Amino acid sequence: MLDQPIVDIRNLRVEFQTKDGEVVGVEDISFSVQPGETVCIVGESGSG
Repeated sequence: MLDQPIVDIRNLRVEFQTKDGEVVGVEDISFSVQPGETVCIVGESGSG
């Protein structure tokens, strides 16, 4: 069972509304995290 990911994200899309309309913040992102791994996600601005 240790070979199974503890997190498995596929085709993630995040969108939100602004006063100027819809903005897609994340589109088609996939990743998994295995036991013992550390994963950092950093945005375009570097603010994470």
